[in-house]
Formats: sequence, structure tokens, C-alpha cells
Amino acid sequence: NLTRILDCADRLFRHYGYGKTNVADIARSKRFYGEVFGWQFTDYGVAYTEFDDGRLKGGFVADAQVRAHGGPLVILYCADLADAERRVVAAGGEVVQA
Repeated sequence: NLTRILDCADRLFRHYGYGKTNVADIARSKRFYGEVFGWQFTDYGVAYTEFDDGRLKGGFVADAQVRAHGGPLVILYCADLADAERRVVAAGGEVVQA
């Protein structure tokens, strides 16, 4: 029916498509996000890798300047916050705002 078709079209055109994040060290970023979130990576040269969590894809690029402030705010969801915090710390990360 028309309502289902419009709902499907709405979901197709209102979703996060693909994002690239500047990083200083691709190997370090892959190690961290792989350990914490279980992401898989595909390298495309030395300055770019694509990440995939099974639903969402994006990329890390190391050919542009990394900005300490003013970059995108990325929110990652998880079901168990205590476990996520443990994995972040174990992978060398730091929780700066709980």
C-alpha cells in the first residue's frame, strides 16, 4: 500500500550514509575501534581505511590535519555502558564526559 511505500522511501532517504573522520594514526584508530566495538576494516592505500560494523560504514583518513576541537560530534550506542567503558579504557581510551 502507499503508506508502506512512503515509509520505506522515508527510511531510505533519511539515514546516515557515510562519514569520514580525520585521524592522526590509522593503525592506532583501527586497533582501538576494532577492540572496543568489533569493527572490521578494509584498507584503501596507506591514508584511508573503511570501517564496517555490519550496519554502518564510514572511513578514517590520515591525509588531512586532525583538529582537537570543532570536529563532528559522533555518538555511539551500546547496551552495556559499564562494559563499553571497560573496553574503551583497556584499548587505551579515556572517558572524558560520562
